[in-house]
Amino acid sequence: MTAAFLAAIGAVVALNRAGTGASDTPADLGFRLVEVAGKAGVDFVHHATTLDPKLDNIAPHVAALGACVSVTDVNRDGWPDLYFTTSRFGSRNALYVNRQDGTFREVAAEAGVADLNREGEGVSMGAVWGDYDNDGAEDLLVYKWGYPQLLRSVGDRGFEDVTARAGLRRWMNSNGAIWFDFDRDGLLDVYLTAYFRSDIDMWHLATTRIMQNSFEFATNGGKNLLFRNLGEGQFRDVTDEMGVGSTRWTMAAAAADFNDDGWPDLYLANDYGPEELFLNRAGRRFELVRAGLQDDSKSGMSVAVGDFYNRGRFDAFLTNISERGYLFQGNNLRINFLKELGRFEEIATGPVADAGWAWGAQFGDLNNDGLLDLIVVNGFISGERERDYWYAMSKVAGAASHIFEDARNWPAMGTVSLSGYERSRVLVNQGAAGLADVAEAVGVTDVYDGRSVALVDLFNRG
Repeated sequence: MTAAFLAAIGAVVALNRAGTGASDTPADLGFRLVEVAGKAGVDFVHHATTLDPKLDNIAPHVAALGACVSVTDVNRDGWPDLYFTTSRFGSRNALYVNRQDGTFREVAAEAGVADLNREGEGVSMGAVWGDYDNDGAEDLLVYKWGYPQLLRSVGDRGFEDVTARAGLRRWMNSNGAIWFDFDRDGLLDVYLTAYFRSDIDMWHLATTRIMQNSFEFATNGGKNLLFRNLGEGQFRDVTDEMGVGSTRWTMAAAAADFNDDGWPDLYLANDYGPEELFLNRAGRRFELVRAGLQDDSKSGMSVAVGDFYNRGRFDAFLTNISERGYLFQGNNLRINFLKELGRFEEIATGPVADAGWAWGAQFGDLNNDGLLDLIVVNGFISGERERDYWYAMSKVAGAASHIFEDARNWPAMGTVSLSGYERSRVLVNQGAAGLADVAEAVGVTDVYDGRSVALVDLFNRG
């Protein structure tokens, strides 16, 4: 079997099926992970955004986002293709088309999806694919710090920008988006998450009071937006009427039917605060429910959804931050007991909970044993190894909110590290024995600063 594990920093790793046995060697685990980016021709490099000089003191911290990988079959040939986003003005996003021989060809410019990072328009933070017009071809939504862009597939002619025509040209500082049909009318709607407020232009600041108003229950982030697909290529903002305009610094969102009523719900991973679960009330509105989440304040970086115990229920895995000596929030593996108890039960322990500064995560059956495993990419900023920013940041965190809400008051970061040089986690599901970190055993030993991860069978070998 060959599939692939991809990190948005540009790594492509082939997953190779091996034999079975009784020890923890790659052969006994059923797979190994081999780096094949160079061989496959995937040479993408992410470039962090520049910022208003007023933020120079914490620019490395604020700008360390935006690396994303997404998967689609852009030419409908049955082979998965890859799209990477970068975040600096003038830098180009990349679309790698699968050649079906273990290599890829970069075609973003000819497809019209490369040159999206322009002054006055914003920079890419990530991308999601979905067939919003039901023509059988995947369309591309690029969420940005700036104006999002909706790029409609026009077949062999590539993509056309239909953002304004669709009603989506709204400035927002977004770190995430999902396609889902919340009203079950057969048309994909879109939910965009917001981080900084929408009145903030990160390159032309009117004020430096742009940071969170709390490290535990911040509410002054940008407003998330829900757009209903009206058909005929049109969307309408229904955020307020549907009740999903959270301003809790949302980093990521996932949609799934958590309460088994047949309607897709929304689960939000929020920075500087608790997660949020919005239950879909038959497509007429969403209701924010407690579900055991309301008091568990953390720093949600991503959310992955899967049926961890094969019970026919959607569970959720949330990545957070842990740094020995300063902060232990721990990742969350939340098991769904909404029907019985009205809440999720937290079960993460050991390497599942303690993965450093964790970012992107995905469920997937790595060894084809019928159980969902987990991939987690980690690490924030790898700078000077002997110096880190944690002590300086802890002093800010202990100050009054009016102090740390102003970026000018944060200590200069310079070239130091902040939870850098961390390795990814490869967590194999052992059933009743729980999850075991086998990253080193299967060959994942890099210490890149990971952001995004996708699991895909790149070479169609099962």
